[in-house]
Amino acid sequence: MPTLQNHPRVTLAVIIILVIAVVVLSFTLWNTAKAPVGTGTVTENATSTANATSTASAAPSSTSTPSANAGTSPAPSTKYKSNGTSPVLPGKTITIDLTAPGAGAAWTIGQLNTVSWTPAAGVTGYIELVNATTKAVVGVILSQTDMNQTSYTWDARSVYLSRYSPQAKDVIPGAYLIRIVFDGNNLGALTSGVVYINS
Repeated sequence: MPTLQNHPRVTLAVIIILVIAVVVLSFTLWNTAKAPVGTGTVTENATSTANATSTASAAPSSTSTPSANAGTSPAPSTKYKSNGTSPVLPGKTITIDLTAPGAGAAWTIGQLNTVSWTPAAGVTGYIELVNATTKAVVGVILSQTDMNQTSYTWDARSVYLSRYSPQAKDVIPGAYLIRIVFDGNNLGALTSGVVYINS
């Protein structure tokens, strides 16, 4: 049975443990309070307008608003944006517009055709060819865009079987979509309107 002599030691041990717990908790709360503002989850918001201009935005999905003017590029939909070099911060928004090809464009195999977007995404990505009817990926036009790139010229002859495959296949004349997929910044894919590729 414990005696009265043991109680001061137990009391001292409990006090030491409580002081350590308070110090650890205070340090944890202090570090949490210093965390950067706006580094929460950001989801993608991709919008396509009537003229087949496509927009990719880094934005919280709960605050997105569609463009009121069909045929024009939508306005940035929120106050959040990632620019590729810094974390998501309040007051910043990134919107990237697909500027070419336009819906209904007719490309001829062997002739140079431009895919363009603005501004640069600040991250890498790739460009793929999609069947306009089935929405299946036909192949990859360009396996790696540069983080500062805003256009690519393609002869419409062939596509790679996958993003990093060295094997290619010929493009068959038909109706397609051009899609740019970005590797970061929580950007949605940019997708063109229907492009007709002819021989």
